[in-house]
Amino acid sequence: DEKTGEKLLIVTVSDDGPGIHRSYWEAIFQGGASTRTHGTGLGLVLSRRLVAQAKGTLELTDSCVYSGSTFRIKMPIAEEAEGQSS
Repeated sequence: DEKTGEKLLIVTVSDDGPGIHRSYWEAIFQGGASTRTHGTGLGLVLSRRLVAQAKGTLELTDSCVYSGSTFRIKMPIAEEAEGQSS
């Protein structure tokens, strides 16, 4: 992170779905917001909560109606994990 000097794992995910109007960007993380007939609107709420429990962030970084959305997950890299390979 440029501000804190902390090492981060950054994952960016984009889709070509229906997009999310800017006026709903924060509402999608508060629950109950779904475009699906039988959706609960909990997917992004739970995802953000899980990422936060691991000291990370999940944010919507871009979305255009009819053009898809881009989300970014930032997770701190634990010091003991640095230098290890799988």
